[in-house]
Amino acid sequence: MNKTVNINLGGIIFHIDEDAFEKLNAYLRSIKTHYQNEEGCDEIAADIEARIAELLQERNIQIISHNDVDSIISIMGEPESYEENTEQESNEHSSETSRKNKKRIYRDKDNEIIGGVCSGIASYFDLDPVIIRLLFVLGLFMGGGVLVYIILWAIIPEAKTTAEKLQMKGEAVNAENIKKTIQQEFENLKSTIEKVDASNHKNKVKSMFQSIATFIFSLITYLFKFIGKFLGIILLLMGVILSFMIVANLFGTGDSIIHINGNNIHPFNLSHYFPLIIDNPNLQGITALGIFLFIGIPVFQIIWLSVRILFSIPKQSTSTRSIMAGSWIIGIGCLIYVSTQATSNFQNESYNVKIVELDLYTDTLNLEVSDNEYFNTHQENVSFYFDEELETLLSTNVELDIKQATGEDFELKIKKVSNGKSQKQAKINASKINYDFVLEDNLLYFDNYLSLEEEQGFRFQSLELTLYVPEGKTIYLDQNLKYFIYNIDNVTDTYDKNMVNQYWKMERNGLTCTDCND
Repeated sequence: MNKTVNINLGGIIFHIDEDAFEKLNAYLRSIKTHYQNEEGCDEIAADIEARIAELLQERNIQIISHNDVDSIISIMGEPESYEENTEQESNEHSSETSRKNKKRIYRDKDNEIIGGVCSGIASYFDLDPVIIRLLFVLGLFMGGGVLVYIILWAIIPEAKTTAEKLQMKGEAVNAENIKKTIQQEFENLKSTIEKVDASNHKNKVKSMFQSIATFIFSLITYLFKFIGKFLGIILLLMGVILSFMIVANLFGTGDSIIHINGNNIHPFNLSHYFPLIIDNPNLQGITALGIFLFIGIPVFQIIWLSVRILFSIPKQSTSTRSIMAGSWIIGIGCLIYVSTQATSNFQNESYNVKIVELDLYTDTLNLEVSDNEYFNTHQENVSFYFDEELETLLSTNVELDIKQATGEDFELKIKKVSNGKSQKQAKINASKINYDFVLEDNLLYFDNYLSLEEEQGFRFQSLELTLYVPEGKTIYLDQNLKYFIYNIDNVTDTYDKNMVNQYWKMERNGLTCTDCND
């Protein structure tokens, strides 16, 4: 029975036969003796010892025998044989090593820019690291490059030990290669120190420029602080004004502070507009709450941000931000619920048609838009106005078309269109649309708006006017009809807005301009 001893090799405890221990100990002493005059001899011996420990651990041997030590020494090499190899033997050994020693992929921290991933991959494939880095940059623009790099960073181990660095290069992990690697690291360290020393004489000049740069940076910092304070004041004023507008337009009953095209509009005043959209008064509170939370929460955050910028107060706590986010989501939920209830009032569409014969004793009819106190006569887009005195909604959703009459008289077709919960309700809503026009001698005046009856809801009501002109009769389109007429067919395919201020005669083939400049 052989006597065994416990040894600490490279920080790992091993059980070894006594005779095997003597041989291993003699080998390690010969290594230290061989490299005692080499630079970094202690580091070389420590790395060789660590590599021997790795090899023994990989074999999973319970008790190290004499044969195991011989096998390890054959892998690491005898110190006496390091200087005896000729150049030819070295080349043959290198060729054989390249066939027997497989590379392992590691992150190369010695040549890293970020994490050593690209330099490690380049070492594994014998490529220039710049090529791999360019591929990752290209992947960054194409998408996914950053994610791939992070994943590789996480799964590829770093080459920390000398043995791992040799395996990364595909070189045999023996004593001689470990020595060369460590000495190369010492040379790199010396070169770095020399570069640092060479750059010290430039520090004085650099310090002067750094002082100038610091001054400029401080100046820019103060400028940005000033801009930040100014922005804080602007945000505070904006938040206060928006808060006032929300309260005034949600719950106010006086004059609106919002003006559109010269008309007083109450876009959020529920006392005026809620009954026009939803016929269920019980939803008014839900709508008010939804609008208040949906708009009020962002406005409050604007005010908070401005106060934080001006007075450098701490950030909101996580619970406060959670409450704000939850309240805002509740506001969205309220508005979605009210919207689903309101859509039922717009499911069906119907219309009501009325044809009026115009008593005219002349061959020329002049068309104009009447002046009114609600909308200007050049109203280009559809606008709305709530008349508080009449408690009714006015809309400019009116358009005029001109076509050829089948008879010998001028006729005006008035088509009233509306939506409703059902076809019957939509037709009733259409019949309640009010519209006025006036015929005086050879002048026909149109209102450019329609009105709803008192307490009638808004259901996308619109009005389509069609003037039928007999063949051989003439019409004159006044300038203020520019945005009132719509898609009028004519012989010359003239655009609607270019037809005004001209006389147009109804010929057999359609409207023909009688005073246009060719």
